[in-house]
Amino acid sequence: MRSLFLAAIAAVLVQPLVMVLQTALLFAISLSNGAKWAPGDERLFWQLVPVSVYVLIVATIFVLVLGIPIFILLRRLNRLNWRSVTAAGFGAAAVPIGLMGWPLWQGSRTIPPVQIGTATMWIL
Repeated sequence: MRSLFLAAIAAVLVQPLVMVLQTALLFAISLSNGAKWAPGDERLFWQLVPVSVYVLIVATIFVLVLGIPIFILLRRLNRLNWRSVTAAGFGAAAVPIGLMGWPLWQGSRTIPPVQIGTATMWIL
Protein backbone atom coordinates (compact mmCIF):
# COMPACT_ATOMS: atom_id res chain seq x y z
CA MET A 1 0.00 0.00 0.00
CA ARG A 2 2.91 2.31 0.75
CA SER A 3 4.36 1.74 -2.73
CA LEU A 4 1.00 2.56 -4.31
CA PHE A 5 0.86 5.81 -2.37
CA LEU A 6 4.42 6.75 -3.38
CA ALA A 7 3.70 5.90 -7.03
CA ALA A 8 0.56 8.06 -6.97
CA ILE A 9 2.48 10.99 -5.47
CA ALA A 10 5.22 10.60 -8.10
CA ALA A 11 2.64 10.44 -10.92
CA VAL A 12 1.07 13.67 -9.70
CA LEU A 13 4.28 15.61 -9.07
CA VAL A 14 5.96 14.75 -12.36
CA GLN A 15 3.26 16.44 -14.47
CA PRO A 16 4.05 20.12 -13.68
CA LEU A 17 7.76 19.36 -14.02
CA VAL A 18 7.24 17.89 -17.49
CA MET A 19 5.13 20.89 -18.51
CA VAL A 20 7.76 23.41 -17.38
CA LEU A 21 10.59 21.45 -19.03
CA GLN A 22 8.63 21.18 -22.28
CA THR A 23 7.95 24.92 -22.27
CA ALA A 24 11.60 25.72 -21.53
CA LEU A 25 12.72 23.38 -24.32
CA LEU A 26 10.38 25.02 -26.83
CA PHE A 27 11.57 28.45 -25.71
CA ALA A 28 15.23 27.40 -26.09
CA ILE A 29 14.51 26.03 -29.58
CA SER A 30 12.86 29.30 -30.61
CA LEU A 31 15.84 31.28 -29.28
CA SER A 32 18.26 29.06 -31.16
CA ASN A 33 16.28 29.61 -34.36
CA GLY A 34 16.75 33.37 -34.23
CA ALA A 35 14.07 34.61 -31.83
CA LYS A 36 15.15 37.58 -29.71
CA TRP A 37 14.71 37.99 -25.96
CA ALA A 38 12.63 41.12 -25.43
CA PRO A 39 12.36 43.12 -22.21
CA GLY A 40 9.49 41.75 -20.16
CA ASP A 41 9.71 38.21 -21.55
CA GLU A 42 10.72 36.87 -18.14
CA ARG A 43 7.14 37.39 -16.98
CA LEU A 44 6.17 34.54 -19.30
CA PHE A 45 8.03 32.14 -17.05
CA TRP A 46 6.20 33.47 -13.98
CA GLN A 47 2.91 32.77 -15.75
CA LEU A 48 3.85 29.08 -15.64
CA VAL A 49 3.30 29.04 -11.86
CA PRO A 50 -0.53 29.27 -11.92
CA VAL A 51 -0.64 26.94 -14.92
CA SER A 52 1.52 24.45 -12.99
CA VAL A 53 -0.97 24.58 -10.12
CA TYR A 54 -3.79 23.84 -12.56
CA VAL A 55 -1.81 20.93 -14.03
CA LEU A 56 -1.18 19.64 -10.49
CA ILE A 57 -4.91 19.73 -9.69
CA VAL A 58 -5.88 17.95 -12.92
CA ALA A 59 -3.14 15.34 -12.45
CA THR A 60 -4.32 14.68 -8.88
CA ILE A 61 -7.89 14.15 -10.06
CA PHE A 62 -6.76 11.80 -12.83
CA VAL A 63 -4.60 9.74 -10.49
CA LEU A 64 -7.26 9.49 -7.78
CA VAL A 65 -10.26 8.86 -10.04
CA LEU A 66 -8.67 6.75 -12.79
CA GLY A 67 -5.08 5.77 -12.01
CA ILE A 68 -5.37 4.10 -8.62
CA PRO A 69 -8.59 2.15 -9.39
CA ILE A 70 -7.15 0.90 -12.70
CA PHE A 71 -3.93 -0.15 -10.96
CA ILE A 72 -5.84 -2.02 -8.24
CA LEU A 73 -8.04 -3.71 -10.85
CA LEU A 74 -5.03 -4.85 -12.90
CA ARG A 75 -3.33 -6.16 -9.76
CA ARG A 76 -6.43 -8.13 -8.73
CA LEU A 77 -6.74 -9.59 -12.23
CA ASN A 78 -3.05 -10.54 -12.07
CA ARG A 79 -2.43 -8.56 -15.29
CA LEU A 80 0.03 -6.06 -13.87
CA ASN A 81 2.81 -5.72 -16.45
CA TRP A 82 4.23 -2.90 -18.53
CA ARG A 83 1.96 -3.58 -21.51
CA SER A 84 -1.27 -3.52 -19.57
CA VAL A 85 -0.24 -0.48 -17.54
CA THR A 86 0.73 1.38 -20.75
CA ALA A 87 -2.56 0.51 -22.45
CA ALA A 88 -4.55 1.44 -19.34
CA GLY A 89 -2.70 4.76 -19.01
CA PHE A 90 -3.35 5.58 -22.65
CA GLY A 91 -7.03 4.72 -22.25
CA ALA A 92 -7.31 6.64 -18.99
CA ALA A 93 -6.08 9.77 -20.76
CA ALA A 94 -7.68 9.25 -24.17
CA VAL A 95 -11.23 8.47 -23.07
CA PRO A 96 -11.82 11.69 -21.06
CA ILE A 97 -10.27 13.81 -23.82
CA GLY A 98 -12.44 12.05 -26.37
CA LEU A 99 -15.54 12.64 -24.28
CA MET A 100 -14.73 16.33 -23.83
CA GLY A 101 -14.25 16.73 -27.58
CA TRP A 102 -17.22 14.57 -28.59
CA PRO A 103 -19.44 17.28 -30.10
CA LEU A 104 -16.50 18.55 -32.17
CA TRP A 105 -16.26 15.62 -34.58
CA GLN A 106 -16.60 16.23 -38.32
CA GLY A 107 -20.32 15.47 -38.69
CA SER A 108 -21.47 17.46 -35.67
CA ARG A 109 -24.36 19.88 -36.15
CA THR A 110 -23.54 21.88 -33.03
CA ILE A 111 -20.07 23.25 -33.84
CA PRO A 112 -18.71 23.21 -37.39
CA PRO A 113 -15.05 22.10 -37.63
CA VAL A 114 -14.18 25.06 -39.88
CA GLN A 115 -16.08 28.31 -39.99
CA ILE A 116 -15.08 31.10 -42.39
CA GLY A 117 -11.64 29.57 -42.85
CA THR A 118 -10.87 29.33 -39.13
CA ALA A 119 -10.58 25.97 -37.38
CA THR A 120 -13.04 25.75 -34.48
CA MET A 121 -11.86 22.44 -33.01
CA TRP A 122 -8.75 21.66 -31.02
CA ILE A 123 -6.10 19.56 -32.65
CA LEU A 124 -4.17 17.58 -30.04
